[in-house]
Amino acid sequence: MDHKRVLTFGLIFVLLGLSSLAINVEKSKASGIIYIRGDGKIDPPTAHISTFNNITYTLTSNITDSIYVERSNITIDGSGFMLLGSYSLMGINLTEVTNVTVRNMDISGFSIGIHVDRADFNSVTDINISNCLYGIRFGNSSGTLLVNSSIKDCMYGIWVQDSPNSKIIGNKIIKTTSMGSGIGVLYSPNNTISGNTLTNTSIIVGGKTLDDFMQSIDSSNIIDGKNAYYIKNQNGLQISPITHPLTCILGLINSTKVTIEGFALSNVQIPVAYTNYSSITNTTLMGGVQLIASLHNDITNSTIISGISLSASSNNKVASVTTFSISLNNDSCYNTIEDSNITIRIDIDGSSSNNFVARNSIHGWDTGINVDSEHNNITGNKITPDTAGPGLYIGVSLSPNNIMTENTIANCETAGVATEDFATIERNDITECNIGIVSIQKSAHGYTIPGQCIGMVLFENNITHCLSGIRLDGLLNCTIVRNNIESNHDGIDGFGGRHFGNNVIYHNSFVNNTNQVFIEIPELQLYPNIWDNGYPSGGNFWSNYTGFDSNHDGIGDTAYIIDANNTDRYPLMGMFSSFKTSYGCAVDFVSNSSISDVSFNLSPIEVYPPEAILAFNVSGKTDTEGFVRVCIPKILVNGSYVIRFDGEIITNTTYPQVKELTCSNETYEYLYINYTHSEHTIIITGTTIIPEFSSPLILLLFMVTTVLAVIVCRRKLKPHQIAA
Repeated sequence: MDHKRVLTFGLIFVLLGLSSLAINVEKSKASGIIYIRGDGKIDPPTAHISTFNNITYTLTSNITDSIYVERSNITIDGSGFMLLGSYSLMGINLTEVTNVTVRNMDISGFSIGIHVDRADFNSVTDINISNCLYGIRFGNSSGTLLVNSSIKDCMYGIWVQDSPNSKIIGNKIIKTTSMGSGIGVLYSPNNTISGNTLTNTSIIVGGKTLDDFMQSIDSSNIIDGKNAYYIKNQNGLQISPITHPLTCILGLINSTKVTIEGFALSNVQIPVAYTNYSSITNTTLMGGVQLIASLHNDITNSTIISGISLSASSNNKVASVTTFSISLNNDSCYNTIEDSNITIRIDIDGSSSNNFVARNSIHGWDTGINVDSEHNNITGNKITPDTAGPGLYIGVSLSPNNIMTENTIANCETAGVATEDFATIERNDITECNIGIVSIQKSAHGYTIPGQCIGMVLFENNITHCLSGIRLDGLLNCTIVRNNIESNHDGIDGFGGRHFGNNVIYHNSFVNNTNQVFIEIPELQLYPNIWDNGYPSGGNFWSNYTGFDSNHDGIGDTAYIIDANNTDRYPLMGMFSSFKTSYGCAVDFVSNSSISDVSFNLSPIEVYPPEAILAFNVSGKTDTEGFVRVCIPKILVNGSYVIRFDGEIITNTTYPQVKELTCSNETYEYLYINYTHSEHTIIITGTTIIPEFSSPLILLLFMVTTVLAVIVCRRKLKPHQIAA
């Protein structure tokens, strides 16, 4: 998305409310366009305009036509008459002319009251314009003078685009709708805006380069009774309603270490351009904030109604903000967006990478978070549809090489997550979506859903109550591990199946899905998938598996067959879970019980090697048979195991019973414990080769202690005792 498109949207998105604009003039049917030709003639000659010298043209009555000027160096004097339109065309059109003065008339009911296009050094003075879309619009024109005029009930009172060196002085702009802007200046350097009075509207400046923002806007402009403050070239300024009462902030330009705090401003959008290490905090804006080429700024604890955009801006933070939307584009990198309440969506595009989006609440319309660039981290966000909005179609849309963790997504009409290649999607909770996670493929014509996707990692996600839990057509060389896929119509939907292959899928729980795995045409599948991690690690838990575990190792005796290309050779008899200790090693469980309150600690007794203590609770439906298979790295607990069940030591000859499995090896110990369900505490203790202090550190402490002891002893001895 280019700069002009972004900024223009940010400044005039209110066109969405155009239909609500009230135009209250008496409608007169226009009979055509009146031309003042280049040779000075009036066309048609019957028009209510007179001239005696082809220099000054005077209205002699009200006119219901447009006036198009093709002659330079003239004056059009309205003599107090009115130019009435039928809500189309332009009232007065000055295109490619110079040194034209328009004065002393009323203009109402046009698309544009006065249009100045590719026309330099023209003047508009003492004009009253009302009920137009644009009151006065300058485009690609330089040196325009607009003074002592009144503009009322136009969506855009004065709009200046690509037009430098204009002067807008002493005008009155009144709006009865909050849509649009009073004075808008876009990509137009070095304009003077002074002595204007604006009611229910404001002054908006936008652009790309620093010159675009270098405007002369002084405090003689009055906005809703407050003095305008366009902050430029400041360093270390602290500004608040206490230090600057009755002040309306209009921009923060080319400044450093400026703090704006505690304001409540209506109808104001604040550009923060070429500004570093500054902040906006505890402030309420009915408009928005745009950061342009700005670094290390903070927007915190504020309400920014119309949205926040970052363009070519990096290392900024947006935190604890309530806003309509947030967008990052044009290489906006290393920004943080966190703990905020967002009405519509977050957009990250235009090569904006390494951004961190965390713990936001997004009531999305269309797409909650749209990431169209690489290497961003989306974590801990809650994305649900706004019941008053048009609906949430996709919770998160990811381009390649992004990370998405611990988000909560619900009620998406298309998909909870739509992802391209090499995405890492971990520990997300996705529920009640049409599709939980779907692969997509971008092309010149947009996205294909589902589409081919390679190298994706799906890890420890909870996907429930969707039509398809995971829908993947063209999924190659991906890893799907430790996900809970429950109560969906299709757990995994391989779609047509043609390019669904070479994937590793294990330690997932497939629970009560109508179809655990659905591949519409399995014979089209070109490559098989791997549905287990070998023995004894095992495959997946399938709630509809009907096999037995006669040797009590937590693995089914027979394979779980999906189709000819898809077989889980080692189906798990219970759900897989894992607990990562603070020492970097994990303890793995397979159980038909719920596992909770897992802990691993070393004993406080100062012995070497110390004792390791692994504790956890198991629970299940009372009086049913339960089991847990525990896989313990021997670096954590090594030898002389003691297993306590509710405080009582158990062995392979007791009930509850524990047995060491024959699949144990030099690296891992496998224990199988069976019991009758209720809620129980299991504690496993043993020696460990991970001490509280490493052996070299213990030796060093011993050496230091010995040296200190010798010093103390020598000080207590008498000199003759030392000599002896």
